[in-house]
Amino acid sequence: MESARTQTAAVTQWKSGGKLGFDVAACLPERFPGQACGMCADACPTRAIVLDAGRPVLSGDCLACGQCTTQCLTGALRVDAFPLPESLPDHAWIHIDCQRVPSSSVPEHGIRVPCLAGLSAGWLVQAASQRGSALHLTVRGWCTGCEAGKSSPNGSAMDKLMAAVTEARLSLFECGFDESHLPVIDFVPTDDALMESLTGLVDATPPVSRRGFFRQLAGAAVNGAQALKNDGEPLPAPVFSLAGKIVPRERLRLVGAMATLAARHGRQIPARHLPQLTVAGSCQGHGVCAAVCPTGALQIDAASDGAGGLSFDPLHCIACGQCARNCPDRAIRMQPFGGDGAGRQSLIRWQLSACRTCGSEFPALGGRDQCPVCSKQALFSRSLAGGVNSLFAQSPPADA
Repeated sequence: MESARTQTAAVTQWKSGGKLGFDVAACLPERFPGQACGMCADACPTRAIVLDAGRPVLSGDCLACGQCTTQCLTGALRVDAFPLPESLPDHAWIHIDCQRVPSSSVPEHGIRVPCLAGLSAGWLVQAASQRGSALHLTVRGWCTGCEAGKSSPNGSAMDKLMAAVTEARLSLFECGFDESHLPVIDFVPTDDALMESLTGLVDATPPVSRRGFFRQLAGAAVNGAQALKNDGEPLPAPVFSLAGKIVPRERLRLVGAMATLAARHGRQIPARHLPQLTVAGSCQGHGVCAAVCPTGALQIDAASDGAGGLSFDPLHCIACGQCARNCPDRAIRMQPFGGDGAGRQSLIRWQLSACRTCGSEFPALGGRDQCPVCSKQALFSRSLAGGVNSLFAQSPPADA
């Protein structure tokens, strides 16, 4: 079997029935080999996604139910069959039903989605806050007979739906949303006759087989990485560099809607949604933390008046921990919650000085007069010289 790296480097997307998109550049294990994640594989009810050396690979039939996308921190996985919140009916209540239900059986002001478990808390919060509508998610008791309803390592489809609705209700309530319009789940008795007539119609598009997937992959490689429009915007081109930053769409969907709603009601985003980052005095301003931050939440501020610094935006932070993990000074401490503000915050400031060796500007912390690069080179030279002197000192005298 091809390695995940070979497969994902070929194109920007996985394509199953033209519905499931995979953005290589936004996948944490692809950017940081050895990074543990696997949330997409744990969420897949059909085990279509597996891990190969820690990286996700599509190895089986995919229903494009969207359950993997709700768990992806970075939005690397996306499905194009879910409507945009702003395109929903303009009504006081909106019914959301499974796509197996015929349009004639969907209540007025209703929509159908591939799977209710593919709706994230962020989608529900954004939809409710934008439309001001009460969202009614209709559960008809068919999940147990559906491939998308199978249990995965992180729960059944109903478990995921309940978790998303609970989180959405709490988030909306915390931001001042009308309690009478919070999203609810409506349990509707099963219509046995209708259910029997829909046997096998889990997905209008037949799932692609593993062999068919590789044929599609080869064709996509020839035709180039064609953008798959999921939420009105094409997926970004693949970036195999730490310089390219990820737009964490799912997180921004949730906290962005919460920020708008909270401001409307004179409130703040709850601290449980805001990661907290602190920098100790041992920071030497190397900038490695900002370089590896996948979303740009952590940035080196542009120099002004001979000063610079490090700033942090908790809204863009996905709490992946790469900054703390890669800090050469072990000066960063990250907590996934407890932040006290939604704007960009200054973590540390420093004066800039010219390196006495190369002349480049660098943070003059701890009384240093050399930039980190020159300082390391000087240390290496001294260590090498010391090793050579020690070697000669221990060598026995040559025979006369």
